[in-house]
This record gives sequence, C-alpha cells and structure tokens, in this order.
Amino acid sequence: MPTTFIESNFVFEFGKTWSVISFDQHKYFKMLSGHGLSGVDFVAFSKEEVLLIEVKNYKRRPQSPKPPDISDLLGNPPPLAHAFQEKIQDSLQIFRVIEAYFQRKWWFSGYKKLVGIWKGFQFLHPDVYFWIQLFEQICKQENSTTAILFLEVESQYPELNPDELHQMQLQLQREMELFAPKLNIQSKILHLSTSSINDLRIVEQ
Repeated sequence: MPTTFIESNFVFEFGKTWSVISFDQHKYFKMLSGHGLSGVDFVAFSKEEVLLIEVKNYKRRPQSPKPPDISDLLGNPPPLAHAFQEKIQDSLQIFRVIEAYFQRKWWFSGYKKLVGIWKGFQFLHPDVYFWIQLFEQICKQENSTTAILFLEVESQYPELNPDELHQMQLQLQREMELFAPKLNIQSKILHLSTSSINDLRIVEQ
C-alpha cells in the first residue's frame, strides 16, 4: 500500500521504497515552529537518498474564485528563492535538535541496538525508528540529501509573460544551485505534472 498525502491540490502517493512523513504537520516540528523555524512539506528517504520536499502550486484552483497570489515569483531573485532556502536550513536544524533530544534519552541507545538485532522492534516505536533510519541515511551517504521544490505554474500571468516566467524559473534554479553546496546537499526544481522520482506518483485532485 502506498503512503498517501494531499498537498496544494495534489495527491502524493509514495511507494513502499519510501519512508515518509508530513514534516510540517509532525509533532516535533510543531513543538519547534513556535521558535520562528519553518519546515518543508515532506521528508522522505529510501536506501539511496533523502528528500526534503516543498510543494508550491501557483495554478488557479477550480474551487477558488480568487486568482493565485504570485507575489513570491516577482523580483530578482524571486522571494520564493529565499523562502525555500530558509525552509531547508530550518528543517536541517530541526533534524539536529531532534537527534540531540533522542541522544539524551537513556533508552535510545538500547532501542537502536534492539532494532539492529531484530527489525521487528521497529513496530514498538515506529516514529522513533523513522528518525533513527533518517539520521543513519544522512550520515551514511555524503551528499545523498536532495532539496526538491515542486513548482506548478500557469503558462502565463497578467504580471508575468511567458518569457519572464521562464527567466524567473532560471533565476530560481541559479539561486538554489548557489546555496545547496553550502549545506552539502543537492537541489532540484521539478514540476508536479512531470515528476521523475521513482516510486512516487502525483495526481491532481
């Protein structure tokens, strides 16, 4: 059975190769977001990589009479670039806080050993097991973490003609390519309708 989430009018179906949480809805994120920290929509990992996924849908919604607010796309660089960078940096910082929290727990090292002996123990505390596996995956493979911005836009807007819209996306990609190496991660802009991630299906509602 796939793990299914709805975000920005799209249904995300993660196949069995992925372990995934809705990060900005997770209890640990909610505990820390009051300190001015932001977070990505999803955190997912497989045996090969870790994905930090942010979804931005600037298309007109059928159920809404209002046109989409594209103020984040206007400017050089577009404000979306800084907002996305901040979410990635904050998410990684929250990971470190969560890991430090677990390390202080007297039972944590014992639980890790038990899970290492028999995977069945993961069902006792599946949430803790998720974080153990995530931390190990990040440490195991250098530069295996990818920040993905799923960006869905109209072909044009009153404020942006097609050429300006294309230039905006190029500028957004350049900004991402500049900040990602500083965090020892990779970055990609993908379109929801043409996602190329294995074992991830995205359907518009």
